[in-house]
Amino acid sequence: MSVSIISCPSCKNLVLSDTVQCPTCQHVLKPDHAGANAGDLPAVVKAAEDEIECPDCGEHVRSGLVRCWRCGGFLRQEIAEKYQKMLDGPQQVTYSLATDSSVSDSSSTAGDDDFQLADGLNLMSADEVQSRQAAAPAPVAKPPATTISEPDSAVHEPAEAAASTESVSSAKSETSEDAKSEAPAAEAPSTGDPLLDIALQEENEAEARAKDRRKKKAQGEKVAMPGFLFVFCPNGHRIQVEEKYRGMTGRCPRCKSFFHVPGIDWEKKKLEAKQAEEDAARESKYHTWMVDRKLHHVDPTKLKLKPGSLEKEFQEVDLVFSDESMIVVSHGKQNAGLFSGEKNKKKRDPLREEAQEHLRLEKELLDLPAAGHRDFLQADMEKITVVQPAAYIHESIFAGVPVFGEGRIAVRLPVTDQDKDVKDVLFVSFTLSEFREFAGAIDKLFGVKDLGQMEGVPLTDSEVKGKCHYSDRQITSIEVTDFHKADPEMELEIVGRKCQACGLVVSEDSRKKEKLGGANGKGIAKAKCPKCQQKFGDTTLYALKADAEAQEASMSETGGLNS
Repeated sequence: MSVSIISCPSCKNLVLSDTVQCPTCQHVLKPDHAGANAGDLPAVVKAAEDEIECPDCGEHVRSGLVRCWRCGGFLRQEIAEKYQKMLDGPQQVTYSLATDSSVSDSSSTAGDDDFQLADGLNLMSADEVQSRQAAAPAPVAKPPATTISEPDSAVHEPAEAAASTESVSSAKSETSEDAKSEAPAAEAPSTGDPLLDIALQEENEAEARAKDRRKKKAQGEKVAMPGFLFVFCPNGHRIQVEEKYRGMTGRCPRCKSFFHVPGIDWEKKKLEAKQAEEDAARESKYHTWMVDRKLHHVDPTKLKLKPGSLEKEFQEVDLVFSDESMIVVSHGKQNAGLFSGEKNKKKRDPLREEAQEHLRLEKELLDLPAAGHRDFLQADMEKITVVQPAAYIHESIFAGVPVFGEGRIAVRLPVTDQDKDVKDVLFVSFTLSEFREFAGAIDKLFGVKDLGQMEGVPLTDSEVKGKCHYSDRQITSIEVTDFHKADPEMELEIVGRKCQACGLVVSEDSRKKEKLGGANGKGIAKAKCPKCQQKFGDTTLYALKADAEAQEASMSETGGLNS
């Protein structure tokens, strides 16, 4: 089969003789083969008719090229074989002088296996060839590369976007060829053989590209563009894919092997874990939480003055304290139905934990994940007042009626700018133990001293000591009020009885032994005092259960004797 190389009349670029249109300048070489006149042909032939597939890398290149622009491989097998034979060892050529007629005949009548010279190219005599070869440096023959590294500038995507990849590759091919025509490399010395000159020129260009890639790589590590990441196929080809393809499988554009895109960004996971550790170690300024307190929204126009009228009309809230403020955080609606009792504890606790984490990280208060919240600054907390019980009945806004329930303590929350358009008045009610905790917090943080003391709230327990008439044991009791009896957290235990007439003290154990007032003590009020013989009365001495057990243990160790 005859192989012929000609030069384009327009740009002088070397192309094969059967090329219809020059791939560099788009000049039409054979209008008859294209099926139209030269003036009627479009600027660019359709891609399906003008491109062929490289036998080495599969890249689509223009049909008029000698070698693939990507891998440097020959696009025709006969050219590759001819080039390899030249590299393996060119045969010694014997030159002889020829007449003009013989030169003309040889150029016009070539065999099927010879190369035909295009217009403008003439054979040289042996002397001219020998003189030119002596002046030119000996070319260094290198075998064609078997492994071509991927250009760093190439951007590949998975097989799902194969169509777009091929179009990008085609555009790069056109750009590369245009760049070659605009800035041609230094021409190598001619060897006299056009095919060998072309092969050596392509080899030099491939070396220049590889050198340029090494230079770019030495300047810095290649970093993926934002929204992309680098992966490698099983054959080591680097591929840049988009983040959205994580966890998917694609096909390498170079070797067509399958590769998998990692589903997890481990670097991002490490940063998130480190941030989580720092957040866990951070101490929040909101250091005190009082949970499940009762907030009452009271409309004065609808208030009923009777004991316990507001006892069941409440909203469960959390009181959160910092050094500068108190926040009332609500997790449900008004009234107790939705979030009351152990039955709905599973619904309430996750909401509270989310709000606690939000405040611990000191995020924006307006974004607090809760049904509602109110913020009271230190200046507001200094205005807080106790409304139940009242110091004087005539000063009570509820006329001394325990509307929040017997034995409960209620405080009125300050009015702030948040309450300008709200007609309800806010109150928080406590048991005795809850109020003591609340009063201690605002005393320590905001300097509000002895809240409720003037109203008769026992902020501390007063101890009363006595000695049993029968056993001579020392008895320690506390002054018990209605607030103590109404508090479920305060477990009271009877430790003795006291005569209302003479003040004689009898321990509960001694009373049972002496059967004073009967076995169960129901008749103690009418029983006679062993000292004054008057009615004993029903004055009972109480102690907290924990303190009573400690007294019993102490008496057992001392054998019942008073030290």
